Amino acid sequence: MAAALTRPINWDVIACNYDQVIKYAIAIRTRTTSTEAILARFRASPMLAR
Repeated sequence: MAAALTRPINWDVIACNYDQVIKYAIAIRTRTTSTEAILARFRASPMLAR
């Protein structure tokens, strides 16, 4: 998780993708996916490279 915290949170990206973020949060909460899998998706997203 430390690797994900090396740069500031881009709140504009979260606002634009709020529904998807909620979906991921629920998946983590219900343990239907791992936190590592979600972070890997976020890191692989070209939108987060802004």
